[in-house]
Amino acid sequence: MTLEELKQMSPADRRAHFDICPWDHKTWLNFEAVEISKQLRQERTAEEDSAELARREQQRKQVEELRQEWLKLRRQLDWQNPRAVKELGVSRPTLHNFEQGRAELDSIIIPKVKGLVDKYLGRTIEALPFENTERIYRECIEAAENRDFRMLIAPAGSSKSFTLKKFHNESYSKGFGRSIFYVALIGLSRAGFARSLARAVGVSPEGNADEVIVSVIDTLQNNPALLIVDEANYLSVDFLNLLRQITDSAQCGLVLAGTEELFHTLSGKPHLRALHNRIVSYEELSGELSDEELAMAMAKVFGEPVSDAVFRAVTEVTRKNIRMLIQLVKNLRRLGVDSSTLTPTVVENAAAKLISNRLGRIPKGSALTKLKKPEPPQTAAAKMA
Repeated sequence: MTLEELKQMSPADRRAHFDICPWDHKTWLNFEAVEISKQLRQERTAEEDSAELARREQQRKQVEELRQEWLKLRRQLDWQNPRAVKELGVSRPTLHNFEQGRAELDSIIIPKVKGLVDKYLGRTIEALPFENTERIYRECIEAAENRDFRMLIAPAGSSKSFTLKKFHNESYSKGFGRSIFYVALIGLSRAGFARSLARAVGVSPEGNADEVIVSVIDTLQNNPALLIVDEANYLSVDFLNLLRQITDSAQCGLVLAGTEELFHTLSGKPHLRALHNRIVSYEELSGELSDEELAMAMAKVFGEPVSDAVFRAVTEVTRKNIRMLIQLVKNLRRLGVDSSTLTPTVVENAAAKLISNRLGRIPKGSALTKLKKPEPPQTAAAKMA
């Protein structure tokens, strides 16, 4: 009897036939073994195919998230195609295919984009809608509209400079008018200050200091703009007074931003009373993120909310300071940490170098805090005594 005839028989007839013809039983067992093996192989292949499809789908989602982060980063940094191509080191068609979602999963551009996104990760964190951001924008908008003077006081690492620069880049396109962003430098002479301010305003810095300042005033009178001065705490009393005279003559708004030293300088110098009296708003910004803002930033970085234990560890090592948070996240990225491997111990390990080396702070309980200060060297007369 053939195998096809055995397959057509019912199980009962087949068993009865095997009693008469036991050699056909062996044929049937071999057939069943082959069929079962084939079925198992098909099921295993289906499982492997399903796992592979899931893996590739996860990769596609990650690439799409990376593409969106890249496009957002380009907008934040205002990178045109030539700059973006130069930073990535790829051809323009390759960049275009990636930005249009047509890049292969193993494309060489993906690790390069990921590297740049990680490099400028701080910009992504600083661009989140923190309370300080809203307060800085409000003060700048009101200063531009009313053409008056405002003062922003914030400690180091509060994202003040980034937010001011971001407002400057967006002010004209969002209808807030033209703005000029100037970063004060330490140790400039009167001529150096005048020339650096002229470059920020877009005026030729040629000529002596008085000629350059007159050119700056004429330009601001003909084309009014809000003057934003960052790191104003580095300016001398004479330069602060000069800024008041320039903005008074040009009838434009002025925002002075700096640390608490700026407030003490303005309030403690009698000949700056004219500038101090013109400041209609004094805004002191917080140097710490709220719990909600810190949780939002961590969720943005790792794609999901972090555990309470991790949140407490991040709070302890960063003191809720934005700059320290950015440095911590960069260290975590360098270690290849993601949401699945993020633990309090990992956070503490990543923060060890951050605290002691990067910011020069000694952790509590460190052996360095127990060291005694060296004795001052004795003079020759003391030794003789």
